Amino acid sequence: MSKDDTFKRIQKKVQKSFELKDEHQSIQNPERFRFIGTFQDGLAPALKEFSSTNALDNGLYGYIDTKGNEVIPFQYHNAKAFSEGLAAVAIFEKVISPQKEKPDDLFGALLGLFSQKSNLSPSNSGIKYGFINQTGATKIPFQFQDAKSFLNGQAEVKQNGEWFWINKEGKRV
Repeated sequence: MSKDDTFKRIQKKVQKSFELKDEHQSIQNPERFRFIGTFQDGLAPALKEFSSTNALDNGLYGYIDTKGNEVIPFQYHNAKAFSEGLAAVAIFEKVISPQKEKPDDLFGALLGLFSQKSNLSPSNSGIKYGFINQTGATKIPFQFQDAKSFLNGQAEVKQNGEWFWINKEGKRV
């Protein structure tokens, strides 16, 4: 089976249609996105539609404004809604800089992510979470296995298998 055939099989497996919510009605060409999250402070996480012509962009999240314009580049492997000015985002450690990786390495990583036999979970996947602000600047480094959104100045994170709370400076509370 060729890589193209495998990619098409994976694409069919993960394709889901989504209905536009009322808050998404002003987005131009919403079909460009596989997923659009909840808008907070004018931004929403979005997942680009899969493309067989540019595999490096597949499966990456970024943030869009209410018109659908890209505000924060599509470079994350997971992205959560903003809360209190910060958003939890994840990168796949082995593909931090896709432009430096060979396409075969990225394809293998994506194949592993979508394979039924994959034992993918935040603790064993090479995924690391950090927090960014609304300009896309990293405010809390990528060091957590999982992360939840901020509430009342604190976020729950998982590191080395342990859940605990941090403040907006990334310090344990």
